[in-house]
Amino acid sequence: MEIFDAASLIPHLDGSCGVTWLDREGEAATIRSRQFATRQEAEAFARGMGLEPGGPEMALGLMEPEKQEVFAAAKAGDWPRAEEHALCVLRVIPDDGDTHRLLGVVYLKQGQLDEAVAELETAVRLIPSDGAAQHNLGVAYGLQGRRDDAIAALTAAAGAGMDSAIGSDLLRVLEAVPERSPLVTELTKSAVRDFLAARRG
Repeated sequence: MEIFDAASLIPHLDGSCGVTWLDREGEAATIRSRQFATRQEAEAFARGMGLEPGGPEMALGLMEPEKQEVFAAAKAGDWPRAEEHALCVLRVIPDDGDTHRLLGVVYLKQGQLDEAVAELETAVRLIPSDGAAQHNLGVAYGLQGRRDDAIAALTAAAGAGMDSAIGSDLLRVLEAVPERSPLVTELTKSAVRDFLAARRG
């Protein structure tokens, strides 16, 4: 069956997530798990969801169930599944700051610090007022031993309304690490690991 470009409706994907139009002859379409016999049916479905075919809102609306899968998988602690669904969303909506934040947390939970930092920095760039992204970025920086960056991110989180006891306590822990010590990186990593272990215990 031939896969053809239907960019007028939504960016083409390979069928593993989002939307793929198939079979040019019969104009059969698959939107996630829904089957549509014609393009017109699919467009009517989109309009019924308040989405205009061809507009960015269509991609956003059709990916909302996928975003909910990210939340559900993360809540269940199924990090690989959460990662899979988050990457799926970002293939359709690459500038979705919420999903970049969620993917950053998924990587953070799996100990993939470089990936976590990259996703959380992207989230902060896209939504500078996202205190949760700033907070998690501060934790990730701390685990990397980046004391000053961690302090800056946690301070920004508090300024963005994420004024949590955890953030305040972690900020005090980081500020107690001597910044001029030749061991500042290792001391920072150790301080953050110990702090997080104590919170879990």
